[in-house]
Amino acid sequence: MTPTFPASNQRDYARILLIEDEQFIGDELSKGLSQFGYEVIHCKSFAAAELFIRAEAPDVLIVDIMLSGHHPVDSTEALLPLFNRLGYRLPTIFLTGRGDFSARLAAAQAGGEAFLTKPVDIAILAGRVEMLLREREHPPYRVLIVDDDEILAEHYRQTLEAAGMLAEKVCRPQETLAALQHLHPDLLIVDSYMPDCKGSDLALAIRYEDAWMSLPIVYLSAEDDLDEQVNALNNGGDDFLTKPISDIRLVATVRARAARARKVSELMSQDSLTGLLKHSNIKERLVQEVERAHRHDKVMAMAMVDMDHFKRVNDTWGHPMGDQVIKTLAHLLRQRLRRQDSIGRYGGEEFAVVLPECDAADAMRLLDDVRQRFGEIRFSHKGQSFTVTLSAGVADSGQCDDAQSLLAASDAALYVAKDSGRNQVRRFADKEGG
Repeated sequence: MTPTFPASNQRDYARILLIEDEQFIGDELSKGLSQFGYEVIHCKSFAAAELFIRAEAPDVLIVDIMLSGHHPVDSTEALLPLFNRLGYRLPTIFLTGRGDFSARLAAAQAGGEAFLTKPVDIAILAGRVEMLLREREHPPYRVLIVDDDEILAEHYRQTLEAAGMLAEKVCRPQETLAALQHLHPDLLIVDSYMPDCKGSDLALAIRYEDAWMSLPIVYLSAEDDLDEQVNALNNGGDDFLTKPISDIRLVATVRARAARARKVSELMSQDSLTGLLKHSNIKERLVQEVERAHRHDKVMAMAMVDMDHFKRVNDTWGHPMGDQVIKTLAHLLRQRLRRQDSIGRYGGEEFAVVLPECDAADAMRLLDDVRQRFGEIRFSHKGQSFTVTLSAGVADSGQCDDAQSLLAASDAALYVAKDSGRNQVRRFADKEGG
């Protein structure tokens, strides 16, 4: 069975079902995951877990593959009644006190999405949970169709929409660039032969714009000459589908190409350590949101977040541990902020947050919640533990004319927070000059 999330889940938080027979470990994992905003239901046996899911389905399952009296294979087989009762397989993370091949193989054969050995680093576990949860928030693939045959283009559009994608059609090639700017598609489908231009010429014209250099372009044509297809691919295309094409093949090809393109785009725009937007990308997002706010007469906010005395963490506990602290804050920011907010690693231990349709007062409340929760997380290293605090500064577009001034204002507020003793969130005030 493919892992699935219940469509009826309308909670603002994620519920984790933890199956762990050792009470102390279960309590520690529950406490640690709750600091990241998850609700954890701890069961000590498969029977107890099955009773729980009769009442409500969890979002993610975490299970000790070596429960007392169970061989790894037995543990994975014991999950089947749970999944059968639900009618689908939950995304599953396996934990184990041993990392030998038989345990790993049993987890793989059971379809586990992750496998972690004890003692479990809570930040890594929370990161795995977050990665699984992102699947249910996956926005639909965006596809633009360019075909002079309006009836056929509409059929393609409806077919892709029925498959859960967001599709638009253009029947005049000269309208393609405007449609690209409007939709920002993950994939472009182009008819190879149109009265005004060939699909390959349109592809080259599109590629003149740097913004569309990496956009996948799939040609659709009745052309079955292999040499002509190769020539078309050499002129800016990525794939060639021959008409007539079945709806099933169209959807499968588009979905595979769009998924790959989106993943490549994410890798290019994301910081490798945290998975957050890179410095340049979060600044670009800030410009977009400030312009949108002014255009629609709305307000948006920005926050600059910086860990306090982070150099001491690296000097005392080492850079690998420092990286783990950075990743933990990144996870917490993603977990506690709103889905529409954009988060970027601005540099080192500093983060930037762009909050659409949010004023400085609301941004302060959101960031102060993150501050409090982050300060409660205990990091462990070689038998010792420590905590880290953060400071933040916020400002909103009602105080600033453009993205640059908003960035400067939130940065000034951050410095006020630092100068005032750290471990606090401060708001930009014009009369204070920050």
